[in-house]
Amino acid sequence: MKLKKIIIVYLLLLAVFPVFSRTRSASVLSMKDLTTPSSPSYVPYPYPESEDKIIENLRYGIQKTFANNMASFEYSMIKTSNPLPKMLQKNSSLTVQKIVKIQNRIAEMSDSFSYLIILFDNETNEFARVAMTADGLLHSCAVVSPLASVKPLKNETEIISLLATQTGIRKTEISKVDLLAYGIVYASPVCPFYRVTLNDGSIYFLDYNENVFKKDDEKTISGDPFSFIEKETAQLKQGGHALYDSIDDKLLILKKITSGGVQ
Repeated sequence: MKLKKIIIVYLLLLAVFPVFSRTRSASVLSMKDLTTPSSPSYVPYPYPESEDKIIENLRYGIQKTFANNMASFEYSMIKTSNPLPKMLQKNSSLTVQKIVKIQNRIAEMSDSFSYLIILFDNETNEFARVAMTADGLLHSCAVVSPLASVKPLKNETEIISLLATQTGIRKTEISKVDLLAYGIVYASPVCPFYRVTLNDGSIYFLDYNENVFKKDDEKTISGDPFSFIEKETAQLKQGGHALYDSIDDKLLILKKITSGGVQ
């Protein structure tokens, strides 16, 4: 697929999902799984709503995952800089910059939303990202590598400004801005897409690398999803991309926008 080079940060997946699901998966974890201290799925605060509880779950998840205080993990044999264990230090230089809710268009995930936590290291001036599932468990993280830095999350005003620069669309033409995850890797909970809906119904997307796309078409999945998506993406013209919305079981066909218009 033509999406592989878009995201150049590294993911540590802490859960295993099927590749495709046609309906929202039911949760396999009970409240007993989440509240029993000896359970591998225990969290201090199941389904946290306040920032304090989300941060406490984050600290617990980091402690559990990086109990040996390893400062790096490997992805394709490339060393990465992992600041997450710093969260466990007293007067840590790693602080929570922002916590946002992400809408999940991923049927493999049992809840309709997840949390995206943006971290900032005052010592290194570097960012990190952590995705947490609605029940409070760590899902994935993105940390600095020799090939890429992790970007902070842009706010709605910055997104509207980027869209205006690329397309000339004015703020008054925009009816809604959402932040959504469409896949476990591409447009993932740790690197979600902004979806911008205009008053006339037109839809634009902005990805992690600030590429702008316009929704050109959508196709209902027929037969085996993998085969259908592979066939459709192989037919995309230059500048064409696709997102799989497994909740609505549709493939969204996108056209990349350049400063001079549609690519």
